[in-house]
Amino acid sequence: MVIETTQSEIPDVYRDCDYVYFKDAAKTSLLMVLRKISVFKPIFLHKYLEEFRMEVLSKTPMNILHRELLRQIIMNFRPDDNDVKRACALVRSEKVPHTRSYRGRKEVGTKFRFDSLDVVPKTYQFLGDIFQKSDWEVAKYCDRWIENWGYTNDNVEHWNNRFKTQNYYAKTYGGDTVVEDLSKYLQFNSMFYVADQLRMELPSDDDEFPIYTFDEWMKSWLAKYENNWIADIKTIVPCIECLMDTKRYVKDGKYVIENNIFDQALKGEEDTFILDMDNTIEYAKSNKRYSISVAFIDEVDLPKLKRSVTQKNYHINWDYMDDDKYEDSDWEDEGFMSCSIDYYNDSHDNSQEKYDPYLQDMSSSFIRLSKELRSFFGCENSTPFEYVNPKDALPAEAKYWSYKNDDRMYNFYCDGKAIFIKKTKLAEYMLANTSLLLVAQIDIHYSDAYEYYGEKAKEAERRKVLVINNSLNEWVAEYEIEIEHW
Repeated sequence: MVIETTQSEIPDVYRDCDYVYFKDAAKTSLLMVLRKISVFKPIFLHKYLEEFRMEVLSKTPMNILHRELLRQIIMNFRPDDNDVKRACALVRSEKVPHTRSYRGRKEVGTKFRFDSLDVVPKTYQFLGDIFQKSDWEVAKYCDRWIENWGYTNDNVEHWNNRFKTQNYYAKTYGGDTVVEDLSKYLQFNSMFYVADQLRMELPSDDDEFPIYTFDEWMKSWLAKYENNWIADIKTIVPCIECLMDTKRYVKDGKYVIENNIFDQALKGEEDTFILDMDNTIEYAKSNKRYSISVAFIDEVDLPKLKRSVTQKNYHINWDYMDDDKYEDSDWEDEGFMSCSIDYYNDSHDNSQEKYDPYLQDMSSSFIRLSKELRSFFGCENSTPFEYVNPKDALPAEAKYWSYKNDDRMYNFYCDGKAIFIKKTKLAEYMLANTSLLLVAQIDIHYSDAYEYYGEKAKEAERRKVLVINNSLNEWVAEYEIEIEHW
C-alpha cells in the first residue's frame, strides 16, 4: 500500500471529497511520515528499501523533495551507500554565488500566469542564482512542467471560483501560503521538478570540483529556521490526555475546571517530566488553553513564595529573570531559576522570500534547557533545534505541533510546544543540589471560541502553583492564585 501510494495515485478513500487533491504535496507529507518511521520504527520499512532505492536513483526528473526524502530514508538504513548518498548532489566548477546578479532580467512570456510580485522575484530568484539563471528563466522551465501536467489559467480560475472564500484569499498572499492554493501549488512544485532537472544537467561526481549536497545547494537557500524546514521541527501532538481532550465542560452556563486535571499536569510521555508547555486546542467552538512553567527555588526562599502567591494574578515569571536573556542586565535573580527558556528566531521575518515546502504556519519561538542545566549536563552549546529528535547526549526533548484549518472546515485547531526532561536526569540534578525544590505553575483556561454563535457559557480560568520536594515524589505545598480579569 505504501509503495503503491508513493509511486501512483492515492486511493479515493483517502482523499478529501470537498477539495482538489494535491498529489505532490500529499506525497511529500507521506514521505515525511515515512522518514520519521525509518528512525523510530524502522522494521516496517525494510521490505520497501529496494523500491525506494530505484526511485531515488531514477534518471527521470522528479520532485527534488521526494528524491531527497527517499534518500534520507535509505541512508538511515544504509549509510555507506555512496550512490544514494550523492543522489541529490551536484557539482559546480565555482562556488554557488550568493548574489542577486541575475535578478531583474526582462520578464519573458509564459502560458501560465505566474506571481510576478512574490514567487518569481523572491523564490525563483534563489533557485536561479544556484544555476546562474534569471528568475524568469526559471519561470520558463516551470511553465513547461505545468503545461505537461495539463493545467492552465482557466483551471486555476475555475478552482478559485469554486473553492475560494474571502477568508481563503486573505491567507494565500505571497510566497508564504498557510492554506493549499492551486496556483501556488503549481508554481512551487514545478520549481522542485525544475530544480531536479537542472541538477541532472550538471555532473554529480568530480574529483576536481566540489560536490554540493542537497542541504548546501537547495535547502540552505529556502529553509526558514537555521537550515531547518518546519518538517524537521514539527511533531505530532504529545500523547497527553488533556492535549487531545475535545469535551466541552459546561455546568449551569459556566465552564468548569476540575481539580483532577492539575494532578497529572506535569507528567510527560513515558518517563519524562514537563519543564515548559503551552497548548491551545479548539474544537466544537470551545477553546482550551494549557500553560506550564517550571523553575527551581532554594528552600530558604520558600517563605517569599508564600507571600507572593497571595497577590492577585500572580505569575512565577514575576520573580525570576533568566540569565540567558539578561546576561548583561542589572536585574538580580529573586530566588527562582528557570528550567527552560524561549529562543526567538527572527528569520521568519523574511518568510515571503524563503519558502517552506511542507507547512509555513508555526510559531517561531523555540525552547531549550536553561544555561544552568545545559552546563550541568555538558551541553552548553546545544541549539534549540537539537532538542527535536535529540541525540542520547541530550537529557531533554522539545516538541512543536501546529494543526489547524483556517477556514474551520474540520472545526479543529491544536497548536503548542513543550520541553520534556527525562525523570532520571532531573533527579540526578536535584540530587546534586539538595537544597533545591521544584516550583511549577499550571494555568488552565476554558472559554467559547471567538466564532461560537450558540448559547454562550461563562469562561473559567484557574492557576495553581505547586512546590515539589527535592526527591520529586511529594508535594510540599500547593497554592491557588486568585484570578481577576481586567
